[in-house]
Amino acid sequence: AALDRPPFDTPWVVRGMLNGSRLSWNAAWLSESPGRGDQMIDYFSDARRALLVPDARGALRDVLASISAGGPQKIGSEMIFRAEPAAVDELAGHALTAKLGARYFSRAMLGTVLTMPVFAARGLPGETTRTDLHCEPIANAVLQLEGSKAWTLLSPEHSGLVRPQVSPDGRAYFHARLGHAAPELAALPVQRVVTHPGDVIFVPTWTWHRVDYVASVMSVTVSLFHFRPVDFARNHPLYAALIVPNLVKEALGLKKQ
Repeated sequence: AALDRPPFDTPWVVRGMLNGSRLSWNAAWLSESPGRGDQMIDYFSDARRALLVPDARGALRDVLASISAGGPQKIGSEMIFRAEPAAVDELAGHALTAKLGARYFSRAMLGTVLTMPVFAARGLPGETTRTDLHCEPIANAVLQLEGSKAWTLLSPEHSGLVRPQVSPDGRAYFHARLGHAAPELAALPVQRVVTHPGDVIFVPTWTWHRVDYVASVMSVTVSLFHFRPVDFARNHPLYAALIVPNLVKEALGLKKQ
């Protein structure tokens, strides 16, 4: 995809956009000790199970080491950048944020209308390590720093097909009650794409997405979750109305992960 006029209502991928970039973020950067590697984070002890909230806690470097060694753990934490907001400044002047709107990606926005969760997990041979189908009231530009991920994307107009439900944990998203192995999934009009190191994928507001980790490959990504008010209201007006209470909780910092 070209980014002269990036669309905000359909997914797109730019291959190799991060190659040659000055971003320092990777697994080694995350594991630095003393420093951010010592940070205690909540994580998923076994990403093969359909868990909606983390069920374990440990030092960031230890969890990354377990994943690298072949463990089934998964990290999905925004607290790493919250603890080090100055790291957000590395985005300044980057071609991606310039095209998406630099105002969305300043340090001042972090923790309110911008969150930057780090996701890390490893695909296990013969196993399904995944994040199940869900959609969110924010747009997401995903930076594939290491490894690969397989994405399954579904337009908001098909929401009724996945039996949606508001997040039971009070955070601002909808999840599909249609199980990951349900035969109905095969009939959905989905798009599929695999991202590789250096790629950026844009997931529009309210777009349903599932993420599968590639077997024997450790993936590290940073997501730029940013709130685009027009897309929030336009892409799915009903969901926009239903999610407001949970969205307020997140904006106030009452719900974070």
